[in-house]
Amino acid sequence: MPRREPALIAVSNRLPITLRRGAHGLERVRSSGGLVAAFDPLLRQRKGMWIGWPGRELAADDELTDAGDPYEIEAVSISRADLRGYYNGFSNGTLWPLFHTLPGRSTFESSDWEAYERVNQQFAQVTASKVRPKDLVLVNDYQLMLVPDLLRQRAKQAPIGFFLHIPFPPYDVFRVLPWSR
Repeated sequence: MPRREPALIAVSNRLPITLRRGAHGLERVRSSGGLVAAFDPLLRQRKGMWIGWPGRELAADDELTDAGDPYEIEAVSISRADLRGYYNGFSNGTLWPLFHTLPGRSTFESSDWEAYERVNQQFAQVTASKVRPKDLVLVNDYQLMLVPDLLRQRAKQAPIGFFLHIPFPPYDVFRVLPWSR
């Protein structure tokens, strides 16, 4: 499906669909939530693209696209090990409690940080391979906080926005994060 110029590209941890193995192979289930409700109409109107994780590790022959899609969907494949460190570990075990000013509940594992960096690199690489100079890229939430800078290094002309759905903590809380710089 050809995109109009400029396109809106939404980048988020999850896609608006989740892939599951069913009786007939890989099945697509529409995801729920506020982000899908907000971006789906915009992407439909702008013939944009959504980049995110499809809810499972993809095999080489897994087909994600469907002829009836109202906009492009591009998956970022995340290994189970990286998902544990990136999502369960760093995003939800470190950042979420820290950003809600609960530093005592945060865990600080270097392996989780390394998985977070790797996955953010993957998202930036996939996005950079799809973005055109005037496309508007909107990166969403704390799981992908490194992506805007990583993407800027690869897509110098594209406008890039970032939306954080949780409050950013005060500096005296944030500085307890060993990788805060």
